[in-house]
Amino acid sequence: MYRFLTFSILALLLLGCAGSQSYSANMAQHGELRMVEPDDSSHDYKFYIAAVRDIGMSTHEPADRLMLIKGYLGEACKEPSVVAEQFLKAGGSAIGGFPHGSYVTKIKCGN
Repeated sequence: MYRFLTFSILALLLLGCAGSQSYSANMAQHGELRMVEPDDSSHDYKFYIAAVRDIGMSTHEPADRLMLIKGYLGEACKEPSVVAEQFLKAGGSAIGGFPHGSYVTKIKCGN
């Protein structure tokens, strides 16, 4: 029992909490968070964020998407703001009725 508890705590510490830089980096490593070149000068960054749910976080929530972006950008953009957002549905839905797809989020830095 104690081994399982120790392993669980260690896994949480290594993966990081939702919104932390390590959590955002983990999502990026698995292709669930991607930054691409901006389309035009109306925004500084453009992100594709997979529609996923995790303990304490759902990318279906605008605040959680912004938290992930803040974790990813870190010091490069201390005050990001969303200037445009669109959901690209991929068909079907997950348990709980949440649709599969990705959010395209355009960010402008305020710093």
